[in-house]
Amino acid sequence: STVTNTVNSQNVSVGFGNNSKVKAWRNVSARAKSKLDLYSRVQDSGYGLGTNCSATAANTVTRNVSATVGNGAAITAVVGNIEILSEGDEDSSIESIAKGSSGAAYAGGGPSANITYTSNVTTTVGGGSDIEAKYGTLDIRSKEAMTMYAYAYRKASAAVASNKSTAKITATTNVSTKIAENTTEKARLLGEYTTIGAYIVLQKIHANAISYTASAGSKTEAVATSNVNNTLNTKIDNAYVGGIETLTVAASVDNQNIKSESYAEVVGFTGKVYATSEISGSNTVNITVT
Repeated sequence: STVTNTVNSQNVSVGFGNNSKVKAWRNVSARAKSKLDLYSRVQDSGYGLGTNCSATAANTVTRNVSATVGNGAAITAVVGNIEILSEGDEDSSIESIAKGSSGAAYAGGGPSANITYTSNVTTTVGGGSDIEAKYGTLDIRSKEAMTMYAYAYRKASAAVASNKSTAKITATTNVSTKIAENTTEKARLLGEYTTIGAYIVLQKIHANAISYTASAGSKTEAVATSNVNNTLNTKIDNAYVGGIETLTVAASVDNQNIKSESYAEVVGFTGKVYATSEISGSNTVNITVT
């Protein structure tokens, strides 16, 4: 049994074009926001003479969110605030759940729960642009958030059994905010309170694999794997960026919680038992002002 959700890409974007002119007495807001909810669940059971469990639940998705200010654009809030934001919503979640059970003369296989997630969240300001909120906040940011859960469970009873539950999460996240990168014309950004930043505000990942076997001569395995790679970039290149009261330039992973849990048990018989939990990956955070 297999349940698969595949979203090749979810694309959300907002932008001001090259040489566009925008002016408001109070506030200007441009926000690209993505909310994702993916859920896959499958259950497999078999009680024949020879039974293999092949329950697989999988979610695969790429999320692209972008906010753009083109070259030569002019944006002004006379007495208010300016917000230019690309955002992965904090209520986004992905779940893969696979369960299996079997009882036979021989039982093999096992359930698999998988998540493959890629996120690209970017905010870009072009060269020669002029953005001013000198009596308010100027907020140019990129924010990512996601919760992921993969759960694989199987209980097997047989004369001879092999039983392996696998939960795997692979996540790649790129968050960037770039001002006038590789441009010939200087950009100008000014606010009373100015923030330029790239953030992961929430990343919660849990891979959980459980295998129970009641069988003589069994091999019982549970494998939980989380591979997470995050890259954050905040770059100010050919630009004047000012804050009359405060200027904040940031890139940070604010709330990250990653778990890989595995449990394997042979009940009432002899057998080999293996439980493997693994977390791998990296956080790379860059702030560049040139």
